[in-house]
Amino acid sequence: MLRPLQLESAHYTLPDILKTHKESFIAKAKKVLEHYGLVEGDNTTVDLLHRQGCSFRTGAVATLYITTPWKKDTSDLWPRAVEDIKTYMDGVIQGRDGIDLHIEMMAPERFLPKHMGPATGHPRLTEDEWDSVNTMVEETLESYEATKDHCVTISLFRLGYSERMEENPITIYISLSYESDEARWEEVIIKIENELHERDLDFVKVHFEHNLGWDLGWSEFGTSVSDGAILVG
Repeated sequence: MLRPLQLESAHYTLPDILKTHKESFIAKAKKVLEHYGLVEGDNTTVDLLHRQGCSFRTGAVATLYITTPWKKDTSDLWPRAVEDIKTYMDGVIQGRDGIDLHIEMMAPERFLPKHMGPATGHPRLTEDEWDSVNTMVEETLESYEATKDHCVTISLFRLGYSERMEENPITIYISLSYESDEARWEEVIIKIENELHERDLDFVKVHFEHNLGWDLGWSEFGTSVSDGAILVG
Protein backbone atom coordinates (compact mmCIF):
# COMPACT_ATOMS: atom_id res chain seq x y z
CA MET A 1 0.00 0.00 0.00
CA LEU A 2 1.27 3.50 -0.86
CA ARG A 3 2.39 5.82 1.92
CA PRO A 4 -0.41 8.40 2.30
CA LEU A 5 0.34 11.97 1.25
CA GLN A 6 1.19 14.60 2.25
CA LEU A 7 4.92 13.91 2.39
CA GLU A 8 7.72 16.45 2.39
CA SER A 9 11.42 16.32 1.54
CA ALA A 10 14.08 16.48 4.26
CA HIS A 11 17.84 16.64 3.81
CA TYR A 12 19.04 14.49 6.69
CA THR A 13 22.42 12.77 6.57
CA LEU A 14 22.31 9.71 4.33
CA PRO A 15 23.97 6.40 5.25
CA ASP A 16 27.51 6.11 3.87
CA ILE A 17 26.59 3.62 1.16
CA LEU A 18 23.86 5.94 -0.15
CA LYS A 19 26.17 8.95 -0.11
CA THR A 20 28.74 6.94 -2.06
CA HIS A 21 26.28 5.87 -4.75
CA LYS A 22 23.95 8.89 -4.79
CA GLU A 23 25.12 10.29 -8.12
CA SER A 24 25.19 6.88 -9.83
CA PHE A 25 21.65 6.14 -8.61
CA ILE A 26 20.42 9.49 -9.94
CA ALA A 27 22.18 8.95 -13.27
CA LYS A 28 20.73 5.44 -13.60
CA ALA A 29 17.23 6.72 -12.83
CA LYS A 30 17.49 9.41 -15.51
CA LYS A 31 18.72 6.84 -18.03
CA VAL A 32 15.79 4.53 -17.27
CA LEU A 33 13.29 7.41 -17.51
CA GLU A 34 14.75 8.38 -20.89
CA HIS A 35 14.49 4.75 -22.07
CA TYR A 36 10.76 4.76 -21.32
CA GLY A 37 10.19 8.23 -22.76
CA LEU A 38 9.24 9.72 -19.39
CA VAL A 39 11.61 12.71 -19.38
CA GLU A 40 9.98 16.13 -19.91
CA GLY A 41 12.90 18.58 -19.80
CA ASP A 42 13.16 20.68 -16.65
CA ASN A 43 9.83 19.25 -15.46
CA THR A 44 11.61 15.96 -14.70
CA THR A 45 13.79 15.90 -11.58
CA VAL A 46 15.57 13.18 -9.60
CA ASP A 47 17.11 13.47 -6.13
CA LEU A 48 18.10 11.19 -3.26
CA LEU A 49 16.94 12.45 0.11
CA HIS A 50 14.53 11.64 2.93
CA ARG A 51 10.74 11.85 2.64
CA GLN A 52 8.61 12.21 5.76
CA GLY A 53 5.08 13.00 6.92
CA CYS A 54 4.31 16.72 6.94
CA SER A 55 2.25 16.98 10.10
CA PHE A 56 4.68 15.74 12.74
CA ARG A 57 7.94 15.38 10.77
CA THR A 58 7.85 11.63 11.38
CA GLY A 59 8.60 8.49 9.41
CA ALA A 60 11.60 9.84 7.48
CA VAL A 61 12.67 7.30 4.85
CA ALA A 62 15.65 7.46 2.48
CA THR A 63 14.03 7.85 -0.94
CA LEU A 64 14.98 8.30 -4.57
CA TYR A 65 12.46 11.06 -5.33
CA ILE A 66 11.39 11.47 -8.96
CA THR A 67 9.00 14.07 -10.35
CA THR A 68 7.84 13.99 -13.96
CA PRO A 69 4.56 14.88 -15.73
CA TRP A 70 1.85 12.21 -15.80
CA LYS A 71 0.17 11.13 -19.03
CA LYS A 72 -2.54 8.50 -19.25
CA ASP A 73 -0.82 6.77 -22.17
CA THR A 74 2.28 6.19 -20.03
CA SER A 75 0.49 4.76 -16.99
CA ASP A 76 1.84 1.25 -17.67
CA LEU A 77 5.39 2.59 -18.10
CA TRP A 78 5.71 4.15 -14.64
CA PRO A 79 5.70 0.83 -12.73
CA ARG A 80 8.17 -0.68 -15.20
CA ALA A 81 10.56 2.25 -14.85
CA VAL A 82 10.36 2.14 -11.06
CA GLU A 83 10.93 -1.63 -11.04
CA ASP A 84 14.04 -1.28 -13.23
CA ILE A 85 15.49 1.45 -11.02
CA LYS A 86 14.68 -0.43 -7.82
CA THR A 87 16.28 -3.64 -9.13
CA TYR A 88 19.47 -1.76 -9.96
CA MET A 89 19.70 -0.01 -6.59
CA ASP A 90 18.96 -3.18 -4.62
CA GLY A 91 21.71 -4.94 -6.55
CA VAL A 92 24.19 -2.29 -5.45
CA ILE A 93 23.05 -2.02 -1.82
CA GLN A 94 22.45 -5.77 -1.34
CA GLY A 95 20.71 -5.17 1.98
CA ARG A 96 23.84 -3.83 3.67
CA ASP A 97 23.24 -2.20 7.06
CA GLY A 98 19.56 -3.12 6.72
CA ILE A 99 19.03 -0.32 4.20
CA ASP A 100 15.97 -0.47 1.94
CA LEU A 101 16.04 2.55 -0.37
CA HIS A 102 12.52 3.60 -1.39
CA ILE A 103 11.46 5.14 -4.69
CA GLU A 104 8.76 7.79 -4.96
CA MET A 105 7.67 8.89 -8.42
CA MET A 106 5.16 11.70 -8.55
CA ALA A 107 3.62 14.04 -11.11
CA PRO A 108 4.01 17.78 -10.38
CA GLU A 109 0.22 18.01 -10.47
CA ARG A 110 0.20 16.24 -7.10
CA PHE A 111 2.01 19.01 -5.26
CA LEU A 112 1.52 22.23 -7.25
CA PRO A 113 -0.88 24.72 -5.58
CA LYS A 114 -4.47 24.44 -6.79
CA HIS A 115 -7.21 27.07 -6.85
CA MET A 116 -10.88 26.28 -6.28
CA GLY A 117 -14.18 28.11 -6.45
CA PRO A 118 -17.92 27.57 -7.01
CA ALA A 119 -18.93 25.41 -9.97
CA THR A 120 -20.83 28.12 -11.83
CA GLY A 121 -21.12 28.96 -15.50
CA HIS A 122 -22.42 25.77 -17.10
CA PRO A 123 -26.15 25.33 -17.88
CA ARG A 124 -25.92 21.51 -18.02
CA LEU A 125 -25.18 21.31 -14.31
CA THR A 126 -28.54 21.99 -12.74
CA GLU A 127 -29.25 21.22 -9.10
CA ASP A 128 -31.25 18.13 -10.09
CA GLU A 129 -28.43 16.93 -12.34
CA TRP A 130 -25.88 17.29 -9.56
CA ASP A 131 -28.11 15.43 -7.11
CA SER A 132 -28.25 12.54 -9.56
CA VAL A 133 -24.49 12.60 -10.20
CA ASN A 134 -23.76 12.80 -6.49
CA THR A 135 -25.88 9.70 -5.87
CA MET A 136 -24.11 7.87 -8.71
CA VAL A 137 -20.70 8.73 -7.24
CA GLU A 138 -21.70 7.55 -3.76
CA GLU A 139 -23.03 4.25 -5.12
CA THR A 140 -19.90 3.72 -7.22
CA LEU A 141 -17.58 4.35 -4.27
CA GLU A 142 -19.51 1.85 -2.18
CA SER A 143 -19.27 -0.82 -4.88
CA TYR A 144 -15.46 -1.07 -4.81
CA GLU A 145 -13.49 -2.52 -1.92
CA ALA A 146 -10.77 0.14 -2.16
CA THR A 147 -13.26 2.97 -1.56
CA LYS A 148 -16.15 1.30 0.30
CA ASP A 149 -16.76 3.00 3.68
CA HIS A 150 -13.79 5.33 3.08
CA CYS A 151 -15.55 8.36 1.57
CA VAL A 152 -15.07 11.57 3.55
CA THR A 153 -16.23 14.27 1.12
CA ILE A 154 -17.87 14.53 -2.28
CA SER A 155 -17.88 18.08 -3.62
CA LEU A 156 -18.33 19.90 -6.91
CA PHE A 157 -16.32 23.02 -7.71
CA ARG A 158 -13.88 24.50 -10.16
CA LEU A 159 -10.40 23.14 -9.42
CA GLY A 160 -7.17 23.87 -11.27
CA TYR A 161 -3.88 25.68 -11.44
CA SER A 162 -5.07 29.00 -12.90
CA GLU A 163 -5.74 32.02 -10.69
CA ARG A 164 -8.51 32.88 -13.18
CA MET A 165 -11.24 30.68 -11.75
CA GLU A 166 -13.25 30.43 -14.98
CA GLU A 167 -10.26 28.73 -16.63
CA ASN A 168 -10.26 25.85 -14.14
CA PRO A 169 -12.39 22.79 -14.99
CA ILE A 170 -15.51 21.90 -13.06
CA THR A 171 -14.40 18.97 -10.95
CA ILE A 172 -15.95 16.31 -8.74
CA TYR A 173 -13.61 16.33 -5.76
CA ILE A 174 -13.63 13.11 -3.74
CA SER A 175 -11.60 12.81 -0.55
CA LEU A 176 -11.08 9.43 1.04
CA SER A 177 -9.75 8.31 4.40
CA TYR A 178 -6.09 7.38 4.61
CA GLU A 179 -7.06 3.70 4.94
CA SER A 180 -8.23 3.69 1.29
CA ASP A 181 -5.66 2.05 -1.02
CA GLU A 182 -4.63 4.65 -3.61
CA ALA A 183 -3.09 2.01 -5.85
CA ARG A 184 -6.60 0.68 -6.56
CA TRP A 185 -8.37 3.96 -7.34
CA GLU A 186 -7.93 3.99 -11.12
CA GLU A 187 -10.72 1.52 -11.91
CA VAL A 188 -13.11 3.51 -9.69
CA ILE A 189 -12.22 6.78 -11.42
CA ILE A 190 -12.69 5.19 -14.85
CA LYS A 191 -16.13 3.89 -13.81
CA ILE A 192 -17.22 7.38 -12.70
CA GLU A 193 -15.81 8.97 -15.88
CA ASN A 194 -17.73 6.47 -18.01
CA GLU A 195 -20.94 7.30 -16.14
CA LEU A 196 -20.33 11.01 -16.76
CA HIS A 197 -19.80 10.30 -20.46
CA GLU A 198 -23.17 8.51 -20.61
CA ARG A 199 -24.75 11.65 -19.13
CA ASP A 200 -23.02 13.94 -21.68
CA LEU A 201 -20.93 15.47 -18.87
CA ASP A 202 -17.46 14.81 -20.29
CA PHE A 203 -16.39 18.35 -19.34
CA VAL A 204 -16.59 17.41 -15.65
CA LYS A 205 -13.30 16.11 -14.26
CA VAL A 206 -12.83 13.63 -11.40
CA HIS A 207 -10.22 14.08 -8.67
CA PHE A 208 -9.45 11.62 -5.86
CA GLU A 209 -7.14 12.26 -2.92
CA HIS A 210 -6.60 11.34 0.70
CA ASN A 211 -7.88 14.11 2.95
CA LEU A 212 -9.90 14.90 6.03
CA GLY A 213 -13.26 16.68 6.01
CA TRP A 214 -13.36 20.45 5.74
CA ASP A 215 -15.78 23.32 5.08
CA LEU A 216 -15.56 24.96 1.65
CA GLY A 217 -16.72 28.29 2.99
CA TRP A 218 -19.46 28.95 0.45
CA SER A 219 -23.00 27.76 -0.09
CA GLU A 220 -23.63 26.30 -3.55
CA PHE A 221 -25.95 23.54 -4.66
CA GLY A 222 -22.91 21.72 -6.00
CA THR A 223 -21.46 20.93 -2.60
CA SER A 224 -22.37 17.76 -0.77
CA VAL A 225 -20.73 16.02 2.16
CA SER A 226 -21.05 12.29 2.75
CA ASP A 227 -20.05 10.75 6.07
CA GLY A 228 -18.42 7.85 5.98
CA ALA A 229 1.88 8.75 -7.06
CA ILE A 230 4.05 5.32 -6.97
CA LEU A 231 6.02 4.64 -3.87
CA VAL A 232 8.19 1.57 -3.66
CA GLY A 233 10.11 0.26 -0.69
